[in-house]
Amino acid sequence: MKAPTLENHRVKLSLLDLSNYKHLIEIAQQPNLVKYSPSKIDTPEDLKDYVKTAVDAYYHKTALPFIIFDKQDNSYAGSTRFGLINWQNKLLHIG
Repeated sequence: MKAPTLENHRVKLSLLDLSNYKHLIEIAQQPNLVKYSPSKIDTPEDLKDYVKTAVDAYYHKTALPFIIFDKQDNSYAGSTRFGLINWQNKLLHIG
């Protein structure tokens, strides 16, 4: 499965992996960024574990994780993913 690149005039979403997750370290350390998230990502080690989980899900074909690049600000803005992919029922979660 090849991950698509999603892009418009403002943002570009490309596959999140261990080669590009370091762009998210500063973002993940912002206070209260993920106040209601079940995932702890505020240290580089925790963020790397989070990305490893997302990458593992990609290789098991249950998620498509993306890193978000803000073209207007010329900087990375975060991440998102299509998760809990159920190919048989054509269903997924966005988050």
